[in-house]
Amino acid sequence: MLFKLLPISTFFAAIIMVSAMVASGQTANAEHKAGESGHGTGHGTGHGTGHGTGHGTGHETGHGTGHETGHDAGHEAQQGEGVVQIGGLEISGAWTRATVKAAKVGAGYLTIRNQGTVADQLLSVTSDVSEKTEFHSMEHVGNVMQMRHLEGPIDIPAGGEVIFQPGGQHLMFLDLKSPFVEGTIVNVRLNFAVAGQVEVPFKIGGLAAKGPLPHAH
Repeated sequence: MLFKLLPISTFFAAIIMVSAMVASGQTANAEHKAGESGHGTGHGTGHGTGHGTGHGTGHETGHGTGHETGHDAGHEAQQGEGVVQIGGLEISGAWTRATVKAAKVGAGYLTIRNQGTVADQLLSVTSDVSEKTEFHSMEHVGNVMQMRHLEGPIDIPAGGEVIFQPGGQHLMFLDLKSPFVEGTIVNVRLNFAVAGQVEVPFKIGGLAAKGPLPHAH
């Protein structure tokens, strides 16, 4: 077998050319893979984050907050001059009398009008000024006026009203924690079956007061 000898310069030139071709191919392949990785990251991560997080936050949080807050706001009590409204109920003329220092009980009076189309019930009454608050009524037994405890709830028909007044049914604050002072206010919580709970300020009149105090103008 015959071998043809090439000049040394030609031999080295061929080696350099082959090495350059191999290096060029490896670089191009690496750049192609890097391009695929960058495209996948940009499309997958960017699209997923923008669509999933942005859409989820905007839809779920925004919708949830708007719905719940709006719903709750619609049931909040509104107070005017001597009048508290919640749902279809209007509560007015809430007052009580001052008590002497040693007194352990006090009476409360008010009017509740149901201006809605659904009947409601006054389930219970609570206050921070007494250990317990009950429904009571005054009745004539023979020639004697007697007070008796009324079992709740108190019905409030649609379109009707319930009046708590001296000589009739009223609220009775039992075991007072401190005396009722004329010119101040007692906050009382009324719990209704339909309308929910509402806090009503009761104005405290004098020891011999016979009705609600006039409102200042």
